[in-house]
This record gives sequence, C-alpha cells and structure tokens, in this order.
Amino acid sequence: MQRIRATVVNHEHCPLYQNGDALLFSPPSVQGVGGLSVCASAAGLLSRAASKIQGGASPDAYERTFCGGCTGRAWFRLEPEPAPAGSETPALGGISRLSIFSGVPQIQLLQIAPLLHERTVAPAEEIIRRGDPPVALYAIASGECDVVAHDEEKGEVTLTTLRAGDCFGEVSLLTGETATATIRARTPCVLLVLAKEDFPTALAQVPSMAISLARVLAARVKRANTWVVDEMKRGILGKLEIIRPAELVQAVNVNSMTGMLLVQNAGKSVTIYFQDGQVFEVQSDSGQAEEEAFYDFLTWARGNFRFEPVRKETTVRRLRSDTMGLLLEGMRRLDEHRKTEIRVKDPAPQ
Repeated sequence: MQRIRATVVNHEHCPLYQNGDALLFSPPSVQGVGGLSVCASAAGLLSRAASKIQGGASPDAYERTFCGGCTGRAWFRLEPEPAPAGSETPALGGISRLSIFSGVPQIQLLQIAPLLHERTVAPAEEIIRRGDPPVALYAIASGECDVVAHDEEKGEVTLTTLRAGDCFGEVSLLTGETATATIRARTPCVLLVLAKEDFPTALAQVPSMAISLARVLAARVKRANTWVVDEMKRGILGKLEIIRPAELVQAVNVNSMTGMLLVQNAGKSVTIYFQDGQVFEVQSDSGQAEEEAFYDFLTWARGNFRFEPVRKETTVRRLRSDTMGLLLEGMRRLDEHRKTEIRVKDPAPQ
C-alpha cells in the first residue's frame, strides 16, 4: 500500500520540526524522513488522517492538518508519496483511462492496481466464448474487440465493437450466468484482467466501481443491441439463441420503444405490449397471470421473436412494477431456481 507523506508547511515554536520536515506513514508504522525524530503526539493525530487517505479520502481535505499536542504548534500537508521513477505498476498507466474507474481518486487506483495483470491478445483470438462461465473482468487498455453471436440462418453476427477504455465480462461476474456472446480480438490488444476471486476485494476498495459498472451496463445494453432494435423496428424475426429474453426486454426499455413483442417457443407463445419502453400488457397462451407469464418468458432459452411497432389507442396497465422492477424480480427468481437445482444435484452430506 502506498505511503502517505506528512510535510510541515508552517509552525509556531514547535520544539521538533521546521518547515519542510516530513514523516512517512504506512499505518501502523511511521518514520521520520532523513532520521527525523517522531513526535508521539503528531504521529497519533497524523496516522489517523493517513489511514483515511489510504482508504480513499481526498488528500485535499488534509492540506493543513493542525497539531497542537505540546507547547508548540505545527501544520502538516498530507499527500500520497510519489512512486519512484520507473516503479509504476504496469496496469496503473491504463487504469485511469478505463470507464469503470473514471473519477476514482489516485490513492484508490494504487490500491487496486496490484489486483490487475496485463494480457496481450493477438487478432482473431477468442477471449470469451458464448457459454463460458464467469472467470474475470476484462478491460481494454489498447486495441479493439468484437462482440459476436452466431445465428443458424445468418451465420456470425457482430453485435458491437469494444475499444480502449471499455470493459467486458462484468455481466457474468455480477449475475453468475455464463457469457451471452463471444468476445474476439479485432486488432492486437492489451487487456487488464481482474480475476473473479479478486472482484469482491476490488469492489470493497473502490466502492464507486459498482456505480460505474451500472452505468457501463446501461450504456452497453443501448449500444450492443442497436442492431436488434433496428431489426425489430422493421418487424423482422429474431432468435432467443442470439439475444436472451432479459436482454431483449432491456433493449426495448432503454430505447423507449412502443409496440408488440410476439414470441414463440416449442408450442408456447407470449405477447408483450410495450409503451415507451414500459411493459404494459402480457398475454400468454398458458393462462398465467401477466407477471407470472413475464417471469416464465425470462426463462426461455430458445424461440423466435418478432416486434411489431404499433401503438394501442386504449390500454390499461395492470402490472405493479415498472420494466426494470420486473426484470430484477425475474432475475432474483432465476437465481433462486439455479440454487435449488444445485442443491438437488449436489445435496449436502448427511
């Protein structure tokens, strides 16, 4: 962890320190720079401030930290000690340019840097394949990667292209689900990789990372599904094998679309009416209530869908939750279902 330097910027009759004297803190240890004596009163006060900066607090709040623990007085400026030339973590140079770490204080970046490692990828190399379990969060330091899906009729479809600063793999880490698409390097790439086992630690060290990931996810849904939206606006048939039900609903919601989504799957069918991106009506041939029919639809792995861009003149919304609320509840149910299946397949020892 990076040390914090406390430098005297002013003093009045301090018996130990002059302007420019400094202490180095790496809590719980402290040492004087150049053999300088350590004042117990100053060390106790400044150590608490140093710990807060290492925890992510802005050094700006500690530019004039006052110590008056004895007959004299002194003011200290606390700041992270600059790293020696050439000692910067390889990943650190690219971290600050990543969308998920935008605006994160440098002290927090220094804490998370050791968790990242660089990986060089050649063009056409597949980094993630559709169906792979979650293993890491990947961020592109340089280069471009394609997000691709496979359609039995159309062949390979490029959903979007990710560039330097973008990340991928975060959806699987957050949900525990397998990858929904294949990620393939378009050009030579340098990736910064955060392993699955280090993901909770990173979130704890950089709390704002969770908010950034939410923003990235929202932007990803809107960008990655542009091709789906364009196709649906023309009423063209699509397949759930390419885009899962939850992603399909998110695409309609984020783009504030209005129309009928008609889906068929192995003899079952459901029709969902959206108005300005919100689910207004759900009709199913199973006879289920609207919300239950919607949650059942989220479990479908195969099927054909068609979107008809029409607006109903009169309709009454009877659903209790908005679209995002329905999706969150549906995801919760899916997670509970998966956990139940795991317990059945692998019961606890008696």
